[in-house]
Amino acid sequence: MATFKFTRGDGKVLVYIPVKQEMYLTDGPGAEEIEAKHDSSSGVTSGCIPSVRFPPSFDIVDLHLTYACNMNCVYCYANASTKGPVLSGNKILQALNYLFSKSTSDDLRVHFLGGEPTVEWDTLVWTIAEAERRAGDFDKNVSFSMTSNGIWSEDQFDKIINNFRMINISFDGIPDIQNLQRPMRDGANSF
Repeated sequence: MATFKFTRGDGKVLVYIPVKQEMYLTDGPGAEEIEAKHDSSSGVTSGCIPSVRFPPSFDIVDLHLTYACNMNCVYCYANASTKGPVLSGNKILQALNYLFSKSTSDDLRVHFLGGEPTVEWDTLVWTIAEAERRAGDFDKNVSFSMTSNGIWSEDQFDKIINNFRMINISFDGIPDIQNLQRPMRDGANSF
């Protein structure tokens, strides 16, 4: 039976047995023991600690709606602009269908990222409606979270406050630092 071993920097060994869809994290000698037990005819794996089912269970999907942003941060790795590709409705539906049909959890979460996800506001609102519809179809609960720069209109603020369980705000601190490192697209202060 094929067994793959990967040694981490800390000396621990990850053992992956594809045919059994199992993964183990152990010390070096423990990896040999796991491999030997799986090569035996019995296939017994007792005593191998810890065991993780693979693929692992999940209860969240991250949707990167766009790389576009309403800010012009000096250190932006995505070189964000006011326009950018948008995650298609078809891809969003595929991700939601996978989440709702494959997850074993009853409490699921959709997390929005970007760029700045609120730049694609209509797509974000549509995705919330689709996720809520699918939650009803699958008799599951869904909540929403987002990583954002917090630059929202009043209407966006109200929708976010009423629909999101968790918000991560990207913020650099005191006004001088925030305004220097995270100016708006037009150069205005963002603090």
